[in-house]
Amino acid sequence: MQRPALCICLFVLAACSKSASESELMSLAQQALDKREFNVAVIHLKGALSQNPDLAEARVELAKVLLRMGDAPGALIELRKAQEARAPIEQVLPELARAMVAVGDGAKLIEQYAATTLPTPGATADLKATLAGAYAQLGQTDKAREAAVAAMQAQPGHGAATVVLAQLDVSAGDVDGALRKLDELLAREAANERAGLLKGELLLRARKDPEAALASLRQLRVANPQSLATPLAMLNILSRQGKNQEARSEFEAMRKIGPRHPETLFWQAQFAFDDKDYKGCREMTELLLARSPNELRLLMLGAAAEFEMRQYTLAQGLLGRALKVAPDQALARQMLAQTFLRTALPDKAI
Repeated sequence: MQRPALCICLFVLAACSKSASESELMSLAQQALDKREFNVAVIHLKGALSQNPDLAEARVELAKVLLRMGDAPGALIELRKAQEARAPIEQVLPELARAMVAVGDGAKLIEQYAATTLPTPGATADLKATLAGAYAQLGQTDKAREAAVAAMQAQPGHGAATVVLAQLDVSAGDVDGALRKLDELLAREAANERAGLLKGELLLRARKDPEAALASLRQLRVANPQSLATPLAMLNILSRQGKNQEARSEFEAMRKIGPRHPETLFWQAQFAFDDKDYKGCREMTELLLARSPNELRLLMLGAAAEFEMRQYTLAQGLLGRALKVAPDQALARQMLAQTFLRTALPDKAI
C-alpha cells in the first residue's frame, strides 16, 4: 500500500512545483536534501529548471542528487548542461569527475583533466582525489599516490584523498597503516561513508573478523543514519553468516532509505526467491535487467526463478546470456544442463 501513496505524494509535489517561484523551488529542494528526501529534491529542482532551463545552480544540484541516488549517467547529462549554462568550473568539474569515474570513464577523465588546477583549494582537492581514485582503478599506483598527495597539499586531511591513500596502503600490504589512516579520519569525520565502509571491508576480509566489521559499521550507521551503503554492507555480511532474520532487518532499513535503489530491488528479488515467491522475484529481476542487461547476478537469479516455475526455455535464455558474460561460471552451466534435461535434450545437457 505504500507505493500508491508515495506516487500520489510525488504527483502532488510536482503539481505544487508548477505554482512556486524559482527561488522558492530552490529553497524547497535544499530543505528536502537536508532531510535526504532525494526524490522530492529532484522534483523541486526539475520544477525550477522548467521555469529557467539556464539555471546553472539547479543543474549542478540536480547532478549531485542524481549521483547520490546512483544515477551517474543522468548526472553527467546535467553537468554537461551546467557547463553550457556557464556554471563556475570549480562547481562543475569535481562533480563531473566523480560521475565520469562512476560510469567507467576514468581513463578519459585523466586524459582531459589530469593537469587541471581549479580556482579554489577545496575544488582542486576534490578533483585531485577523484583523479587519484581513477589512477588506482587503472593500476597506476605511483600516479594515484601523487594525485592523492596533491589533494592533501591543497586541503590537508582531505577525506577522499585519505581513503585513496589507505587503499594504496592495502595494495602494498600495509593493512595496519591503512586502518590507522581510516581511524584518524573517522575520528574527525565519523560520518565519512567511504572511510567507514573501507574499514569494515578490511576488518572483514583482511582481518577475517566479521563481528568487528559489523561493530564498525554499526558505529558508522549511528554517525550517518541515512547511509544506504551501510545497511547493505551489513546485510551482505549477515547473509553470508546465515543470520537471515538480522539480514532482513537491514534490508528493511535499506527500503526506508532508498526504496527504488537497484541494490534494494535486488535484495527484494532475492528475498522473494527465498520465500518461494518466484513470480515476484521474476518481476524484480526483469525490472533490473532492463537497466543492467548484462549483470551476472541478475541473470542467475532470474534464471533460478524461471527454473522453479518450470519455465525452462526462459531459464535457458537467461543462462545463455549469463555464460556470454562469464563463460567459466560453473553454476550457470550446471543449471543450464538441468534445464536441457527437463526439456528432453540430453545431448545438450552432456
